[in-house]
Amino acid sequence: MGKLKYDNPEYYVNRELSWLLFDRRVMSEAKDKNNPLFERLKFLSITSSNLDEFFMVRVASLKDMVNAGYDKKDIAGMTPKEQLKQITKQTHDLVEEQYRIYNHSLLPQLKINGVRVIKEHEQLSEPEAEYVAVKMPVFSFEKLRGAEISLGPEMKSTGECLGIAKTFDEALYKAFEGAGIRLPKHKQIIMTLADKDKQDGIDIAQRFEALGYKIYASRGTAKVLKENGVHAIQVNKIGQEAPTLLDLILEHKIDLVIDTPENGIERAKDGFLIRRYAIETGVHCLTSLDTAHALISSLEHAFNNQELSIVDIAKIDNRGNN
Repeated sequence: MGKLKYDNPEYYVNRELSWLLFDRRVMSEAKDKNNPLFERLKFLSITSSNLDEFFMVRVASLKDMVNAGYDKKDIAGMTPKEQLKQITKQTHDLVEEQYRIYNHSLLPQLKINGVRVIKEHEQLSEPEAEYVAVKMPVFSFEKLRGAEISLGPEMKSTGECLGIAKTFDEALYKAFEGAGIRLPKHKQIIMTLADKDKQDGIDIAQRFEALGYKIYASRGTAKVLKENGVHAIQVNKIGQEAPTLLDLILEHKIDLVIDTPENGIERAKDGFLIRRYAIETGVHCLTSLDTAHALISSLEHAFNNQELSIVDIAKIDNRGNN
Protein backbone atom coordinates (compact mmCIF):
# COMPACT_ATOMS: atom_id res chain seq x y z
CA MET A 1 0.00 0.00 0.00
CA GLY A 2 1.45 3.36 -1.09
CA LYS A 3 1.84 6.37 1.14
CA LEU A 4 -1.35 8.42 1.45
CA LYS A 5 -1.11 11.90 -0.11
CA TYR A 6 -2.99 14.29 2.12
CA ASP A 7 -2.82 17.11 -0.45
CA ASN A 8 -5.07 15.22 -2.87
CA PRO A 9 -8.15 17.46 -3.48
CA GLU A 10 -10.35 14.36 -3.82
CA TYR A 11 -10.06 13.82 -0.06
CA TYR A 12 -11.65 17.19 0.75
CA VAL A 13 -14.96 18.99 0.40
CA ASN A 14 -15.03 22.70 -0.40
CA ARG A 15 -16.04 24.68 2.68
CA GLU A 16 -18.63 26.88 0.97
CA LEU A 17 -20.30 23.97 -0.85
CA SER A 18 -20.42 22.05 2.44
CA TRP A 19 -22.69 24.80 3.80
CA LEU A 20 -25.11 24.17 0.95
CA LEU A 21 -25.00 20.44 1.71
CA PHE A 22 -25.91 21.29 5.30
CA ASP A 23 -28.86 23.39 4.08
CA ARG A 24 -30.07 20.47 2.01
CA ARG A 25 -30.02 18.26 5.10
CA VAL A 26 -32.06 20.85 6.97
CA MET A 27 -34.50 21.12 4.06
CA SER A 28 -34.91 17.35 4.04
CA GLU A 29 -36.51 17.74 7.48
CA ALA A 30 -38.99 20.19 5.94
CA LYS A 31 -39.90 17.56 3.34
CA ASP A 32 -40.31 14.77 5.87
CA LYS A 33 -44.07 14.29 6.38
CA ASN A 34 -43.40 12.35 9.57
CA ASN A 35 -42.38 15.63 11.24
CA PRO A 36 -45.07 17.90 12.78
CA LEU A 37 -46.36 20.52 10.35
CA PHE A 38 -44.97 23.57 12.16
CA GLU A 39 -41.63 21.84 12.65
CA ARG A 40 -41.44 21.36 8.89
CA LEU A 41 -42.24 25.04 8.37
CA LYS A 42 -39.55 25.97 10.90
CA PHE A 43 -36.92 23.89 9.09
CA LEU A 44 -37.82 25.52 5.78
CA SER A 45 -37.47 28.97 7.39
CA ILE A 46 -34.04 27.99 8.71
CA THR A 47 -32.83 27.11 5.21
CA SER A 48 -33.97 30.52 3.92
CA SER A 49 -32.27 32.34 6.78
CA ASN A 50 -29.08 30.34 6.27
CA LEU A 51 -29.01 31.17 2.57
CA ASP A 52 -29.45 34.88 3.28
CA GLU A 53 -26.44 34.89 5.60
CA PHE A 54 -24.48 32.65 3.21
CA PHE A 55 -24.84 35.17 0.37
CA MET A 56 -24.27 38.26 2.49
CA VAL A 57 -21.04 36.95 4.01
CA ARG A 58 -19.51 33.99 2.19
CA VAL A 59 -20.55 34.69 -1.40
CA ALA A 60 -19.69 38.36 -0.96
CA SER A 61 -16.22 37.34 0.23
CA LEU A 62 -15.70 35.09 -2.79
CA LYS A 63 -16.72 37.93 -5.11
CA ASP A 64 -14.19 40.20 -3.43
CA MET A 65 -11.51 37.58 -4.08
CA VAL A 66 -12.48 37.36 -7.77
CA ASN A 67 -12.51 41.17 -8.09
CA ALA A 68 -9.06 41.32 -6.49
CA GLY A 69 -7.71 38.84 -9.04
CA TYR A 70 -7.19 36.08 -6.47
CA ASP A 71 -7.28 32.74 -8.31
CA LYS A 72 -5.47 30.36 -5.96
CA LYS A 73 -7.17 26.99 -5.48
CA ASP A 74 -8.36 25.93 -2.04
CA ILE A 75 -7.51 22.57 -0.46
CA ALA A 76 -10.43 21.01 -2.36
CA GLY A 77 -8.92 22.19 -5.67
CA MET A 78 -11.35 25.01 -6.50
CA THR A 79 -10.65 28.67 -7.32
CA PRO A 80 -13.05 31.39 -6.05
CA LYS A 81 -14.51 31.73 -9.55
CA GLU A 82 -15.13 27.98 -9.77
CA GLN A 83 -16.75 28.02 -6.35
CA LEU A 84 -19.12 30.82 -7.40
CA LYS A 85 -20.11 28.87 -10.51
CA GLN A 86 -20.98 25.79 -8.44
CA ILE A 87 -22.77 27.90 -5.81
CA THR A 88 -24.92 29.53 -8.52
CA LYS A 89 -26.05 26.16 -9.87
CA GLN A 90 -26.66 24.54 -6.50
CA THR A 91 -28.52 27.48 -4.95
CA HIS A 92 -30.84 27.79 -7.94
CA ASP A 93 -31.81 24.15 -7.44
CA LEU A 94 -32.06 24.65 -3.69
CA VAL A 95 -34.38 27.67 -3.92
CA GLU A 96 -36.59 25.97 -6.51
CA GLU A 97 -36.94 23.02 -4.13
CA GLN A 98 -37.80 25.41 -1.27
CA TYR A 99 -40.66 26.92 -3.26
CA ARG A 100 -41.95 23.50 -4.26
CA ILE A 101 -42.06 22.34 -0.65
CA TYR A 102 -43.72 25.54 0.53
CA ASN A 103 -46.29 25.97 -2.25
CA HIS A 104 -47.20 22.35 -2.97
CA SER A 105 -46.79 20.68 0.40
CA LEU A 106 -46.80 23.04 3.37
CA LEU A 107 -49.33 25.67 2.25
CA PRO A 108 -52.06 23.12 1.43
CA GLN A 109 -51.53 21.38 4.78
CA LEU A 110 -51.62 24.69 6.64
CA LYS A 111 -54.93 25.53 4.93
CA ILE A 112 -56.41 22.14 5.83
CA ASN A 113 -55.50 22.78 9.46
CA GLY A 114 -57.09 26.22 9.48
CA VAL A 115 -53.83 28.22 9.42
CA ARG A 116 -53.91 31.33 7.23
CA VAL A 117 -50.70 32.93 5.97
CA ILE A 118 -50.78 36.74 6.03
CA LYS A 119 -48.74 38.15 3.17
CA GLU A 120 -49.17 41.91 3.68
CA HIS A 121 -48.20 43.63 6.91
CA GLU A 122 -51.21 45.94 6.55
CA GLN A 123 -53.42 42.95 7.37
CA LEU A 124 -51.97 42.71 10.88
CA SER A 125 -54.23 44.09 13.58
CA GLU A 126 -51.47 44.88 16.07
CA PRO A 127 -50.27 48.53 16.18
CA GLU A 128 -46.71 49.43 15.37
CA ALA A 129 -44.27 49.41 18.25
CA GLU A 130 -43.69 52.71 20.00
CA TYR A 131 -39.90 52.25 20.05
CA VAL A 132 -37.26 51.24 17.53
CA ALA A 133 -34.19 49.24 18.61
CA VAL A 134 -30.94 49.04 16.61
CA LYS A 135 -28.34 46.42 17.58
CA MET A 136 -24.81 47.09 16.37
CA PRO A 137 -21.78 44.76 16.46
CA VAL A 138 -18.48 45.94 17.94
CA PHE A 139 -15.15 44.70 16.52
CA SER A 140 -11.85 45.00 18.39
CA PHE A 141 -9.64 45.45 15.34
CA GLU A 142 -7.24 47.73 17.20
CA LYS A 143 -6.24 44.77 19.42
CA LEU A 144 -5.26 42.64 16.42
CA ARG A 145 -2.20 44.45 15.15
CA GLY A 146 -1.45 43.89 11.48
CA ALA A 147 -4.78 42.18 10.74
CA GLU A 148 -7.04 43.10 7.81
CA ILE A 149 -10.13 44.94 9.07
CA SER A 150 -12.30 44.40 6.02
CA LEU A 151 -14.96 41.95 7.19
CA GLY A 152 -14.68 38.39 5.94
CA PRO A 153 -16.70 35.19 6.36
CA GLU A 154 -14.95 34.04 9.55
CA MET A 155 -15.13 37.32 11.49
CA LYS A 156 -17.31 37.62 14.57
CA SER A 157 -18.01 40.65 16.71
CA THR A 158 -16.49 40.88 20.18
CA GLY A 159 -19.54 42.64 21.55
CA GLU A 160 -22.79 44.40 20.73
CA CYS A 161 -24.53 47.60 21.73
CA LEU A 162 -28.16 48.67 21.52
CA GLY A 163 -29.72 51.99 20.59
CA ILE A 164 -33.39 52.54 21.54
CA ALA A 165 -35.54 55.53 20.58
CA LYS A 166 -38.90 56.44 19.07
CA THR A 167 -37.35 57.05 15.65
CA PHE A 168 -35.00 54.90 13.62
CA ASP A 169 -32.46 57.69 13.02
CA GLU A 170 -32.10 58.47 16.73
CA ALA A 171 -31.84 54.78 17.64
CA LEU A 172 -29.19 54.39 14.93
CA TYR A 173 -27.23 57.38 16.26
CA LYS A 174 -27.31 55.95 19.79
CA ALA A 175 -26.07 52.59 18.46
CA PHE A 176 -23.13 54.27 16.70
CA GLU A 177 -22.34 56.20 19.88
CA GLY A 178 -22.47 52.99 21.89
CA ALA A 179 -20.10 51.33 19.43
CA GLY A 180 -17.59 54.12 20.03
CA ILE A 181 -18.14 56.07 16.79
CA ARG A 182 -18.47 59.60 18.14
CA LEU A 183 -18.15 62.31 15.47
CA PRO A 184 -16.99 64.93 14.90
CA LYS A 185 -13.67 66.03 16.39
CA HIS A 186 -12.01 67.70 13.40
CA LYS A 187 -14.80 67.49 10.78
CA GLN A 188 -12.38 65.97 8.27
CA ILE A 189 -12.80 62.64 6.48
CA ILE A 190 -10.92 60.59 3.87
CA MET A 191 -12.74 58.80 1.04
CA THR A 192 -11.01 56.21 -1.18
CA LEU A 193 -13.60 54.27 -3.14
CA ALA A 194 -13.39 51.33 -5.51
CA ASP A 195 -14.51 52.14 -9.06
CA LYS A 196 -17.74 50.21 -8.55
CA ASP A 197 -18.58 52.38 -5.50
CA LYS A 198 -17.68 55.86 -6.78
CA GLN A 199 -21.14 56.80 -8.07
CA ASP A 200 -22.86 55.53 -4.92
CA GLY A 201 -20.35 57.49 -2.84
CA ILE A 202 -21.36 60.85 -4.33
CA ASP A 203 -24.50 61.18 -2.20
CA ILE A 204 -22.57 60.28 0.96
CA ALA A 205 -19.89 62.90 0.21
CA GLN A 206 -22.49 65.58 -0.56
CA ARG A 207 -24.26 64.94 2.74
CA PHE A 208 -21.04 64.99 4.77
CA GLU A 209 -20.06 68.26 3.09
CA ALA A 210 -23.49 69.73 3.87
CA LEU A 211 -22.75 69.08 7.56
CA GLY A 212 -19.51 71.04 7.29
CA TYR A 213 -17.03 68.21 6.78
CA LYS A 214 -13.87 68.69 4.72
CA ILE A 215 -13.34 65.74 2.40
CA TYR A 216 -9.93 64.42 1.33
CA ALA A 217 -9.87 61.80 -1.40
CA SER A 218 -7.58 59.76 -3.63
CA ARG A 219 -7.18 60.96 -7.22
CA GLY A 220 -9.89 58.83 -8.84
CA THR A 221 -12.41 59.40 -6.06
CA ALA A 222 -11.69 63.14 -5.92
CA LYS A 223 -12.22 63.45 -9.69
CA VAL A 224 -15.67 61.87 -9.55
CA LEU A 225 -16.69 63.89 -6.47
CA LYS A 226 -15.55 67.20 -8.00
CA GLU A 227 -17.46 66.45 -11.20
CA ASN A 228 -20.58 66.18 -9.04
CA GLY A 229 -20.18 69.39 -7.08
CA VAL A 230 -18.28 68.11 -4.03
CA HIS A 231 -15.27 70.23 -3.01
CA ALA A 232 -13.01 67.23 -2.46
CA ILE A 233 -9.31 67.80 -1.83
CA GLN A 234 -7.11 65.43 -3.85
CA VAL A 235 -4.32 63.80 -1.85
CA ASN A 236 -1.48 61.64 -3.14
CA LYS A 237 -1.53 57.90 -2.59
CA ILE A 238 1.02 56.03 -0.49
CA GLY A 239 4.53 56.17 -1.95
CA GLN A 240 4.01 59.45 -3.79
CA GLU A 241 5.09 62.95 -2.79
CA ALA A 242 3.94 64.08 0.66
CA PRO A 243 1.42 64.79 1.98
CA THR A 244 -0.22 61.45 1.31
CA LEU A 245 -3.39 59.88 2.65
CA LEU A 246 -1.29 58.08 5.22
CA ASP A 247 0.30 61.35 6.37
CA LEU A 248 -3.15 62.81 7.07
CA ILE A 249 -4.08 59.80 9.19
CA LEU A 250 -0.82 59.88 11.16
CA GLU A 251 -1.28 63.61 11.88
CA HIS A 252 -4.41 62.73 13.95
CA LYS A 253 -6.57 65.26 12.12
CA ILE A 254 -9.03 62.84 10.52
CA ASP A 255 -12.35 61.74 12.05
CA LEU A 256 -13.30 59.01 9.61
CA VAL A 257 -11.96 56.93 6.73
CA ILE A 258 -14.37 55.47 4.17
CA ASP A 259 -12.34 52.97 2.15
CA THR A 260 -13.91 50.27 0.01
CA PRO A 261 -11.57 47.44 -1.14
CA GLU A 262 -10.23 47.91 -4.66
CA ASN A 263 -9.16 45.45 -7.36
CA GLY A 264 -5.51 44.75 -8.09
CA ILE A 265 -2.60 43.84 -5.86
CA GLU A 266 -1.10 47.35 -5.56
CA ARG A 267 -4.40 49.04 -4.80
CA ALA A 268 -5.38 46.31 -2.36
CA LYS A 269 -2.07 46.81 -0.54
CA ASP A 270 -2.58 50.59 -0.29
CA GLY A 271 -6.11 50.07 0.98
CA PHE A 272 -4.92 47.61 3.61
CA LEU A 273 -2.31 50.08 4.91
CA ILE A 274 -4.83 52.93 5.03
CA ARG A 275 -7.38 50.84 6.92
CA ARG A 276 -4.79 49.35 9.26
CA TYR A 277 -3.13 52.66 10.21
CA ALA A 278 -6.53 54.30 10.63
CA ILE A 279 -7.55 51.73 13.24
CA GLU A 280 -4.19 51.79 15.03
CA THR A 281 -4.28 55.60 15.32
CA GLY A 282 -7.85 55.66 16.64
CA VAL A 283 -9.53 56.81 13.40
CA HIS A 284 -12.87 55.18 12.64
CA CYS A 285 -12.81 53.23 9.37
CA LEU A 286 -15.76 52.03 7.28
CA THR A 287 -15.38 49.55 4.41
CA SER A 288 -19.04 49.41 3.36
CA LEU A 289 -21.12 52.18 1.77
CA ASP A 290 -24.22 50.78 3.47
CA THR A 291 -22.64 51.53 6.84
CA ALA A 292 -21.52 54.96 5.61
CA HIS A 293 -25.09 55.74 4.52
CA ALA A 294 -26.37 54.70 7.93
CA LEU A 295 -23.76 56.82 9.70
CA ILE A 296 -24.46 60.00 7.76
CA SER A 297 -28.20 59.54 8.34
CA SER A 298 -27.59 59.31 12.08
CA LEU A 299 -25.30 62.37 12.01
CA GLU A 300 -27.93 64.37 10.15
CA HIS A 301 -30.42 63.47 12.84
CA ALA A 302 -27.99 64.58 15.57
CA PHE A 303 -27.34 67.84 13.71
CA ASN A 304 -31.05 68.66 13.54
CA ASN A 305 -31.89 67.32 17.01
CA GLN A 306 -29.32 68.39 19.56
CA GLU A 307 -30.74 66.44 22.53
CA LEU A 308 -31.11 62.67 22.71
CA SER A 309 -34.13 61.13 24.41
CA ILE A 310 -33.71 59.08 27.58
CA VAL A 311 -35.46 55.71 27.51
CA ASP A 312 -36.13 53.56 30.58
CA ILE A 313 -35.88 50.07 29.08
CA ALA A 314 -37.35 48.56 32.25
CA LYS A 315 -40.71 50.14 31.29
CA ILE A 316 -40.79 48.80 27.72
CA ASP A 317 -42.85 45.65 27.19
CA ASN A 318 -41.97 42.81 24.83
CA ARG A 319 -43.93 44.48 22.02
CA GLY A 320 -41.75 47.60 22.16
CA ASN A 321 -44.28 49.84 23.88
CA ASN A 322 -43.97 51.95 27.00
